[in-house]
Amino acid sequence: MKISELMIEAKNDQLKIPPFQRDWVWKPKQVKQFFESLYKGYPVGTLITWTTQAEGRSTKYLIDGQQRLTTLYNLIYGEPPPWFKEAAASSLKDLMFNVETEEFQFKTNKMLDSPLWINITDLFQEDGHDRWVNRYEESIQESPPSHYHRRVVHLLSIREKALHVDPLPDVSVDEAAEAFQIVNRAGIKVKEGDLVLGLLCIRWNLAREKATELLQKWEKAGYKISLEWLLHAMSAQHNNRINFEVLLKSDENKLKHAFDEVAEKASQILDHLRDTLGLDGTISTPINNGLIVVVAEQ
Repeated sequence: MKISELMIEAKNDQLKIPPFQRDWVWKPKQVKQFFESLYKGYPVGTLITWTTQAEGRSTKYLIDGQQRLTTLYNLIYGEPPPWFKEAAASSLKDLMFNVETEEFQFKTNKMLDSPLWINITDLFQEDGHDRWVNRYEESIQESPPSHYHRRVVHLLSIREKALHVDPLPDVSVDEAAEAFQIVNRAGIKVKEGDLVLGLLCIRWNLAREKATELLQKWEKAGYKISLEWLLHAMSAQHNNRINFEVLLKSDENKLKHAFDEVAEKASQILDHLRDTLGLDGTISTPINNGLIVVVAEQ
């Protein structure tokens, strides 16, 4: 399927991200290397989709390929795709291409005065090629060499590159989530907590949002607490067991209750530790399984 067709599907909300998908994780280096591979014609992997009935209609979900399609969408359209929840990501801003060296780099001040550097997003706009030509002619006082044009056209042709799309058969939500886990375990390392949280989102669609908010709140208070700790604390609160399997068998109401209890009790204990021990708010405090028991039994 052509990249341009995938972009249209995403823009028209015909291609979505399932609730068990993780958030944006790519670094600038990965974004740059991905575009370099596209430009050089290297294989960039298979996309995995899953079509199911949701909200009364057939919906296509992207099981594997979110990081790649988010990169393409953001750099081609100059805006995040509908599923992107972050306000901004430095790894998706101002990727530049040098028409002389054919290298990709993120923008620096030195590039701004050189017509040899083209902003990828600007180039992909409707008149991007013409605007670059005009800028080059104004700066150099001559037309760009023909091989520069060929390189620019080749870069623009990325939109017509075909990516292999492998659809899942007609499976359940749990089976689709299992496929997501298998694929991601074989590729970029995903933490156990991220995978468990993804599965919890099937039963409680606000699980990722609430967990992220709480962990960020604690981090601002000076406590670097892991997602795995939070999930273990929820399982202990729910069934007196520090085990992810407990959570995976819970329904939405039990998950919400366990989360609310842990959020309230853990926050109270952390405040008490700060007041009692005089901990500075900027110090990251190690949190271990012993504190999970205290939270669950409070």
